[in-house]
Amino acid sequence: MRLSIGPSQVGRKARKVGERVREWELSETAPPDPDASVCGVAVDGTGIPVRKQEVADRAGKQPSPFAQRLAREAERRGYGRSDVQFALGDGGAWIWNTVGELFPDAIQILDLYRVLERISDAAKALAKRWRGMIKSGRLQPVVDELKSHAPRHGMAGEAAACFENNRARMDYPRRRSAGLPVGSGVIEGACRSVVCERLKKSGMFWSVAGANKILALRCAVESNAFDDFWEFWAEEKKTA
Repeated sequence: MRLSIGPSQVGRKARKVGERVREWELSETAPPDPDASVCGVAVDGTGIPVRKQEVADRAGKQPSPFAQRLAREAERRGYGRSDVQFALGDGGAWIWNTVGELFPDAIQILDLYRVLERISDAAKALAKRWRGMIKSGRLQPVVDELKSHAPRHGMAGEAAACFENNRARMDYPRRRSAGLPVGSGVIEGACRSVVCERLKKSGMFWSVAGANKILALRCAVESNAFDDFWEFWAEEKKTA
């Protein structure tokens, strides 16, 4: 017997299952993982192409639905039962707002490697500016800036503001000595492999609702939670 299933049928079924997964992941309490002495969250965000009407009158990043899922997964992983709790991010204000709301007691750590990138960018910008000044015969201003060590222009000013705002999150020797991570590369990679590889293919434009359904399904699979959901759904159907 030959069974033919078209792409549109697969898409409709995936969205239907994804919607149920999303509801389940926010309501079902999975068996807790073994308690760990250290537990943390790493937070990052990415964008996907959506239909124009979906973003009309919307602000930038809106983490509320995401925050619910983050809090749910942290609970499932035993975050609240650990002795040491930390949060790792790349410096976006929305990240620290979310962390402050959901995990107010967490040790906050700014991604060290993003800091080093800012230093490199600022140094390149300064070097380019200084080279031009020297070539045009304006040596003394360059010497003065080098002496002051406090340039207030361009990317150097942006880097200085970033470091001032995140000073408490940049105690890297102390965090490393405690065995805590100082780079958010893992979660940034997850944004690419989990979200972008599925939702940012050529020609794709999503509704927010549709993207959330597919992401819920994909996250369940990638988190090894889909079998738990399937058992839950099967039991639910039996009692319906």
